Amino acid sequence: MKVYDKAKWHKEEIAHNKQLAYVHIGFFLAWCLNRGFAGQLFTDDADEDFQHFIKGKITGPQLIELLDGVLDNEMLNDEANEFAEMYYDNYLDQYEQIFQKDGGFYSILDTNENYNRAEKLIDKLYSEWSRLNG
Repeated sequence: MKVYDKAKWHKEEIAHNKQLAYVHIGFFLAWCLNRGFAGQLFTDDADEDFQHFIKGKITGPQLIELLDGVLDNEMLNDEANEFAEMYYDNYLDQYEQIFQKDGGFYSILDTNENYNRAEKLIDKLYSEWSRLNG
């Protein structure tokens, strides 16, 4: 199993609100799921938490929290795994840059506005990856 990120890797950096460790991971997972890049974990057993996400009852960060804060290859299909393998670290670096004026990496709340900003970033990275891997 390939693990891309874990909330517990970030919790030590966050003194005030440990829930913020799920946001960047959940935004990436939400982007993947919204694009139809769900992996085996979600497609095999029609996971109830996944269904709540699809129906808009929970957000990506809430979903990742329910999944023990781990983003791994079983959550993504082959295409998304190839993308994440090459670009997840780039996503983290650029995520930090776009949210720097808002207090930094660990100050970003799980809001639609913040997700939309992260979504634009991931769209840009995915377009770049697609051109290079066409």
